[in-house]
Amino acid sequence: MGTIKRGILGGFKNKVGSVIGSSWKGIDTMRSMPLSVANPNTAKQKTVRGNFKTLVTATSSVNATLIRPYWSRFAKQMTGANAFIRENYDLFKNPAILYSENAILSKGKLDMVTNITVTDTVYPASLEVSFDGHNGTYGDASDIVEAWGVKSNNAASNRTLEIKLMGSGTRGEAGLDVPRTMWESTDEFALYLTVRRADGTLVSNSLFTEYVQHND
Repeated sequence: MGTIKRGILGGFKNKVGSVIGSSWKGIDTMRSMPLSVANPNTAKQKTVRGNFKTLVTATSSVNATLIRPYWSRFAKQMTGANAFIRENYDLFKNPAILYSENAILSKGKLDMVTNITVTDTVYPASLEVSFDGHNGTYGDASDIVEAWGVKSNNAASNRTLEIKLMGSGTRGEAGLDVPRTMWESTDEFALYLTVRRADGTLVSNSLFTEYVQHND
């Protein structure tokens, strides 16, 4: 897809010959008509479409809790959901990468909490997460610290993905409880932390903390 610099002709809409013009987020764009595909249902193409659909579905499920506060405000010339998918798709599609421990849930310069300790518990008791409330360079005691569970199937032929917001607190509280009952007793998941400014102006890089295993 190409962008059109406004000049003597400006932008255009709809189809002209083999080119389609449109406007997206105030940007005039043009793209060629899709070529016909002789066999759109090869095993590789099905895998690509399946992986993409799985990631899109998981992204949609956390649109309000993760995408809007951590991605939408900072995405450049694309939606927050598209920015999240772009950052994560190559990781998710690769069965050689354990995505549950390598997901990118947020990206930003806000300071992550430090000295994190997770006290594991027997289901259904909550996990206890403690951390240092030190503000760092950009942090504030009112910053919101959130815990996330990520569960993915690493099999190339059957990729699955679930993302859940599991708990929240503030930097100044120096800890939070994470209810394990949001998952089944036999579920195992990766636990992440993210931090965001209360007014939404800054976010941190997400941090994988540990893999929570079935232990009841």
